Amino acid sequence: MRTGIETCFWVYLFYRPSADAYVCCLSVLPPEEVRSGQAEDELVYRSGFGEMDEALGHKLFLEHLSSASLKHYIQRSNGAQGLGSRCAAE
Repeated sequence: MRTGIETCFWVYLFYRPSADAYVCCLSVLPPEEVRSGQAEDELVYRSGFGEMDEALGHKLFLEHLSSASLKHYIQRSNGAQGLGSRCAAE
C-alpha cells in the first residue's frame, strides 16, 4: 500500500572480515547515512525498494543463501556499475 510520502526501504549487506561473514540489514536510511554495528564492516551490496514487503522478502532471500552463494550474488548484482540500487526515490 502506498502512502502520500515516498519512502525507500533499503536492504544492505555488510561483509565482516573478522567473522568471514555477511550481515544483512533493512533500513529507511539512505546509503550515505547507513552504518553497520562495527567499524570493520564493509558495505558490499545495497538495493532499494518502494514497498516494505518487497524489501523484507529480499532480505529473507539473502539471509537464506550460503556465504558462497551470497558472494556470487553480490558480484553479479554489483557488476561493473558498483553497488546496485533499484529505488526510484534515489
